[in-house]
Amino acid sequence: MPQGSRPASADRTINSAGFQRFGNCRSGVSKRDRESCNLVEKLTMISEAKRAVILVVEDDMLIRMDAAQMITRGEFDVIEAANADEAIAILETRSDIAVVFTDIQMPGSMDGLKLAAAVRDRWPPVKIVATSGHVTIGRDDLPDGGRFLPKPYSSAEILNTLRELIA
Repeated sequence: MPQGSRPASADRTINSAGFQRFGNCRSGVSKRDRESCNLVEKLTMISEAKRAVILVVEDDMLIRMDAAQMITRGEFDVIEAANADEAIAILETRSDIAVVFTDIQMPGSMDGLKLAAAVRDRWPPVKIVATSGHVTIGRDDLPDGGRFLPKPYSSAEILNTLRELIA
């Protein structure tokens, strides 16, 4: 090996997605390593692509976990809150929330409808999906653009609604 040169493997590192990354894909490496590098870069871009963040607000832990699991399977990132107060605290610290998916009837300082109004006033770009198995609401009960899903809802209903709102 010429003096001062390193083997191609010396330029390999592991990136944040856990893939091998090559320091210099264009020169000094074999065709096979260059092809591997290009594939790794494509996979890394896909894995590092931003996913919409959904804040799930539900006081019933099992329902919240189920909703979060359905939404995560739909390739969204999920943050969970047990009530409106927790949701407001999260919204105050995170600017990446795209949708608040909230139950209507919850204990605490505000129910889901009051939370929806607060979100619309303080964070207008954030979309709202409200849900309940006990009450039915009209379009005028939610801020403009808000959606209502009656419980029980299916995974397809949640995911279709979220995709429509984010599109």
